[in-house]
Amino acid sequence: MANIKILKKKLKTTRSTLKITSAMKLVSAAKMNKFQDKLHKAESYRQEMEDLVNKCTTNETLTHPILRKSGNTFKHMLVLSTDRGLCGSCNYHIANFVKNFIKNQEEIIRISFWGSKAKDILKFQNVGTQYPHKFDENFNQFIDMTAFDFLNEFLSNEVGEVYVAYNVYKGGGSYKPIIKKILPLEINENEKKQEDVFKYEPNQKEVLDYILPETFKSILYSCFLNAEATEHAARMVAMDNAAKNCKEAIRSLNLKINKRRQASITKELIEIVSGAETL
Repeated sequence: MANIKILKKKLKTTRSTLKITSAMKLVSAAKMNKFQDKLHKAESYRQEMEDLVNKCTTNETLTHPILRKSGNTFKHMLVLSTDRGLCGSCNYHIANFVKNFIKNQEEIIRISFWGSKAKDILKFQNVGTQYPHKFDENFNQFIDMTAFDFLNEFLSNEVGEVYVAYNVYKGGGSYKPIIKKILPLEINENEKKQEDVFKYEPNQKEVLDYILPETFKSILYSCFLNAEATEHAARMVAMDNAAKNCKEAIRSLNLKINKRRQASITKELIEIVSGAETL
């Protein structure tokens, strides 16, 4: 049985780890709730924008550059992951999902990354831009810049399709990896309102020239929020499991220490009794 001093040292270390994991769990839970609220608002806005596009789009306007399919088979994918670990297997899941997608593609693909963890797992050669993983007060400017870059390379026919790979936040600690095509924008034929007659000011083309890029930005923003909410949810679950393991280890160490102390006391009593009998 291990020396009691060594066990006490392990117990002290485990208690310190428990404090850290419990604190990280609370911080992640608070951040998850914050981004969950942002995601709910962003999803409502995105849905309204997509509904507006469906209402304003007719068969004649499907030739708009943002809606028109290109003959270019080159694909560009943006993979959203994290820069930090301790968040379970969410990075592995999205990286594995992208890896399987690449295997089934004959066309050339370039991948850009937001967060370095998926990049480290994939070890992909044709890497585009490594975007900084920041979610601060300048994030709206970052979304505008990123959306402009993707739209520019799509409209200039540098790429034929743009995808984003991310984890969809499902609530609590659950999520699902997904790869979504975001360019060209796809119109839901079932929701397109061809029978309605609208008056456009100044004209239908200029209205679409504004709302289509805005819809694209809202879709991209929603993807980033899903990825960020998933990271904090996964880290909350991971830290909760780590805290439970720490509590179990503390219970086990306390039991070992008590057994060791009891054995030591029993041994001393035996020695005292044996000495008394000898006298």
